[in-house]
Amino acid sequence: MGKKLRNVVLAGLLLGSGLVISLAGISFMKTASGYAVVESAIEQSADICSPLYARLTGYGEAKAEAVWQVIADTPGGPEAERAFLQWDLLFPLLYGGVLAIIMLVMIRTVGAGRHRAALLAPVALAVIADWTENLIHLRQFARFLAGDGISGWAIGLASAATSVKFLMILASLALIVWLALCFRTKAK
Repeated sequence: MGKKLRNVVLAGLLLGSGLVISLAGISFMKTASGYAVVESAIEQSADICSPLYARLTGYGEAKAEAVWQVIADTPGGPEAERAFLQWDLLFPLLYGGVLAIIMLVMIRTVGAGRHRAALLAPVALAVIADWTENLIHLRQFARFLAGDGISGWAIGLASAATSVKFLMILASLALIVWLALCFRTKAK
């Protein structure tokens, strides 16, 4: 097997394993938080197509209020949303750790060690963006439930963080594939 093919196979195996681990983490978070009630309410709503954390193109204050109103009107919804957001503070450590390990294995395999910091930067930015999004959602959801109103500025920042999170995850995945395709395996 040629070196480039070995790199591609290794990257594929690592990414597949990372996907399984990340999906297991999501499943655990949803089960532990009772998030099924929120998902069901969102699916049944004519106006809401996805939760805020899953919106690549962003959202504004009105959309956040609409999503949270559906959740607030659902028995057990507020508790499930709050618990999910709390669990979601840990999830970036799982997927970020998985992506970092995969990136480091590929960096070592292809001998790109001098670029380590630059190659790991998108992983770190994804984790920071995810924490930013989650912390703002926790605070703004609490304000919404208390009837204190939500901050358009804070929701805008959370929305930007959501988009940055997805873009940095995609950049990390692209870099892993790029390492597999564009670098030769280092000599032993």
